[in-house]
Amino acid sequence: MSPRSNPAKRGEDGYCNIIRNIPLFHSINELPIVLDPERIDEGEGIENTLRQNKAKYHQCCGLLISNSRLQWAEKRASTSVPVRAAKTFDDCAKEEILPRVESYPTKYQRNDIVYDAYKLDCLKTEARSKRGKGVRRRVASTSKTPQNWKNFLRDNDNKTELFHFLADKLSAADMTSMVMMTKGEDVCCNGAIALEDLASCTQEEADTRIFVRTRPAVTESRKALMIKANDTDVVVTAISVFPSLKEFGLEKMWIVFGQGKKSRWIPVHEVVNTIGPENTRGLP
Repeated sequence: MSPRSNPAKRGEDGYCNIIRNIPLFHSINELPIVLDPERIDEGEGIENTLRQNKAKYHQCCGLLISNSRLQWAEKRASTSVPVRAAKTFDDCAKEEILPRVESYPTKYQRNDIVYDAYKLDCLKTEARSKRGKGVRRRVASTSKTPQNWKNFLRDNDNKTELFHFLADKLSAADMTSMVMMTKGEDVCCNGAIALEDLASCTQEEADTRIFVRTRPAVTESRKALMIKANDTDVVVTAISVFPSLKEFGLEKMWIVFGQGKKSRWIPVHEVVNTIGPENTRGLP
């Protein structure tokens, strides 16, 4: 907020935008810049502090806290975790998670649910810590779900406990087909099968762990795979690994990308055929 020599936007409208939007961004943990609102309030309110110091901000910073960005952030915060109505984690599993997972066995023969794994001695842990730290909360059947899920999910231990809790609930559920879940570096399942070949996965990111699980599925004579993901990294990795999976008998791979009305099915096998298998080797 200090004065700058770059092209800047200043004036009544600009100050009003800052005064109104920064606290709103902060209240939903969606501030797009590293900023503590209390540090720009010298005791007489944010507006007086900015005006007395003749504060300026670059146009790029103004766009980051614009009304349209705020609306998008509020919408994302309200829809990213649709389990706010559940009173306990057990209610959350029974009312929100299990019904969704139970719909998949009616469509597919085998279902794999892959979670992230969080390790202390890795670069990602340091990167996540810079985004802010959430409040530690115990995850158990009778524990109440948090009111602020965004803040809850900032803590790696919270996420690890939640993923293990859901894996145990899903493995105990009675479903019509096989459902396998990652649990840390291990795997659990709702059926009696040999898990020795599947339980040694040291990958941390679910984006890559997904494809560790695809090969066993293909070796079981699965000719087609569907992956549901919202990260472009998964699409790129899928294009890269499809030729090697094709050698084991895989014929088609689809990625359901996005959510709701914006979701679309990406035919990975057709993309690979178009660009050529030899060109996929250059992808990360």
